[in-house]
Amino acid sequence: MKSKLKMLNSKTTKGWKIGLGSAALIGSMVAGPLGTSAAETNPGFEVSSQTTNAQVSQLDVIKRELRKYTSVKAAEKAGYTKLTDFVPQMGYHYTNTAAVGTDLPNILLYAPVNGVLTLVGAEWGTADPNAESPIDGTNFNLVHKASAHYTDGSEMEWADPTTVPQTNPDTGATLDQWHPDLYGMHVWFLDNPNGTFADMNPALNNVIGHEDLRP
Repeated sequence: MKSKLKMLNSKTTKGWKIGLGSAALIGSMVAGPLGTSAAETNPGFEVSSQTTNAQVSQLDVIKRELRKYTSVKAAEKAGYTKLTDFVPQMGYHYTNTAAVGTDLPNILLYAPVNGVLTLVGAEWGTADPNAESPIDGTNFNLVHKASAHYTDGSEMEWADPTTVPQTNPDTGATLDQWHPDLYGMHVWFLDNPNGTFADMNPALNNVIGHEDLRP
């Protein structure tokens, strides 16, 4: 199979380099262990019927490549670092700058499933609004407006990096980093009522039970 995932051009790669650098500043594939069927581990985890045959084939390529990252420990050993705490309907974000310019997602999504922190999704991140999605029939969506992030965890939307306040006027915290508009393209293998490639997956709330869990 000649997968689109193997035909990413330099223009797209350039966009991802910008994007992952920015995403790293701020911060499915499977419900159970990759290599086992969803039904064998967590019933109800499956590729959405909304996907086309071409998309399923492309997702199979990604699934094989990400088999090694089923556990967070394996991902961390490979250079993925925690980007966010648990985000409702998305999970914990782990990012790896080494994935920039490759076919693999630069962000992995983990959530506690049946008591085990599990790889449930992935995301390609970019600051390039014209970046081409690696999956047929999908597009990048704006997922985070340009913002200034401060050392106390606060943030403010701020479009111009040359005028960004060096301290948060509300909290007094020092500027940690700024990033431009960020675009993302998600993929889920937990059947998502919003669609396999939607940004949010409300089904996660029912599976994990507790959104305040930490790895």
